[in-house]
Amino acid sequence: MQKQDIPQLEELRKEIDRIDNAWMELLSERFKVTELVGKRKALDNINPVDEGREERQFKKMETLAVDKRVDPELAKKILRLIIDRVVENHKDIASK
Repeated sequence: MQKQDIPQLEELRKEIDRIDNAWMELLSERFKVTELVGKRKALDNINPVDEGREERQFKKMETLAVDKRVDPELAKKILRLIIDRVVENHKDIASK
């Protein structure tokens, strides 16, 4: 690969910033939906933790990660952080 084949650093960083903005927007949307899930669970008296759903989500994330050439362990760690926060939020909603 030749030096001229790789974009300038500033161009690459702008692309990273664009990607970061996009995934943060998606994360925001996801939490809006999971808040509604928490409210529905509270109304229906459903446990905030759904282990079967979590297991399916982790398997799906692993498959997606492999397909997209992302480290599956990293993808699962990120999902674990997200799910843990969602469960905390669901517990807070249920306690009100």
